[in-house]
Amino acid sequence: MTTEHELTFCSDAAGWMNQELEVRPELAFSRVKIEQSARGSRKRRDLTIYDRSDQIAVTGEVKLPYMADGGSPYNESVVEDAFNKAGKVGARFFVTWNVNRLVLWQTDDAGKPLHERHIYDDAFTQVRDEDDLVNPTVQQTIRRGLVRFLERASQAYTGALPLAKRPLDEFFITVLEAALERPIAAVLREITKKYARGATFKTRLN
Repeated sequence: MTTEHELTFCSDAAGWMNQELEVRPELAFSRVKIEQSARGSRKRRDLTIYDRSDQIAVTGEVKLPYMADGGSPYNESVVEDAFNKAGKVGARFFVTWNVNRLVLWQTDDAGKPLHERHIYDDAFTQVRDEDDLVNPTVQQTIRRGLVRFLERASQAYTGALPLAKRPLDEFFITVLEAALERPIAAVLREITKKYARGATFKTRLN
């Protein structure tokens, strides 16, 4: 069921980006496709973004935030998997995205520790479960985040604004925040439920 939701979400996200690219010819990209694999490989890329010459520019891995591997887009195994898939097709950039937060990576940073890589990071929203994933308000927020991503990725791809390395302390804080987003969201939801149901809890919290 979750795999189906992930595929549906990727399809929606690709559709939103394609709508933006249709009316933004100044951006470096032409179209976005989902679920493709490199020749001779069974591993599929969740997202594939093509440039205006129809060459693969950016590939991406999408994980749902409430799944085991979706807690953070800085999950090293997810990053390396996304890097390997990008390398097989010669994509200059790749994305790891857990719906809530998206990270754009430069592919030629191979072998470097995560904190030494060139990245763009953007926190979109706080999806906690499947209901949030299909909430129209949340989806509008995600769409706005994807517009920012396309604009920034286009700048990186054309060289107008290359990706940069984060200072080590700033990178550490960003990764820590990303790791804490899921447990904080879960705790907040439970507090909100208890606050609405229990007069004693509400009084004590106030």
